[in-house]
Amino acid sequence: MESWIFLHLPIEYWQERWISNYRRIFDAWEDGGVRGLAVGRLHFRQEDGAFVRAFAPDPEVYASFGVTPPPAERREPEKEKKLQEILYDAAARGWPILIFDVPRGGYWPSDSRKPDEYLREERK
Repeated sequence: MESWIFLHLPIEYWQERWISNYRRIFDAWEDGGVRGLAVGRLHFRQEDGAFVRAFAPDPEVYASFGVTPPPAERREPEKEKKLQEILYDAAARGWPILIFDVPRGGYWPSDSRKPDEYLREERK
């Protein structure tokens, strides 16, 4: 059996507990048998309690599926950089990284349509 660690966002939760010292913690996890990361809820919490994506969506990916890319929104470049640093460190250790639960697939309208209804309309 392989051990993985689940790192959930918002990244602010990590920062309060261990983010400034993540390399030493990764070393200890690795010594203890951890061999991968599961990272989820890819968003950052704002001071007002709202959330923004933890990455910049690539419009070409959305276009390749015939879906309208998400609108531009506020970014957190320093937090994005720290998240990427953490993920690159894990990858350099040879750890697989599972990323999941992107809120609204990276974009979701503010109306009440269900995901399948929205996607069907977008593809018309």
